[in-house]
Amino acid sequence: MLLQHLHCIERGDSGAMNQRRLGLNIGSTCVKAVMLGASGVEWTDVIPHEGDVPGTVSRMLDAHQVPEGVRSLATGPEGRKQ
Repeated sequence: MLLQHLHCIERGDSGAMNQRRLGLNIGSTCVKAVMLGASGVEWTDVIPHEGDVPGTVSRMLDAHQVPEGVRSLATGPEGRKQ
């Protein structure tokens, strides 16, 4: 389910969005994220997921207004299980 959500934000291949990269680490208790832009780190976030990894990732992406087209990579032991 999480990978389907991440696939949705990877769609698109236009200009400035391709310069941004989203990294997610899904651990046993928290989702950690970093958004990189052309000039470096744009933002970072750490949110406890309390077992709801897909919901937490969705809320995080919405809170930071992550647009479609941003390339992303998810890692971590819990991310592989989703």
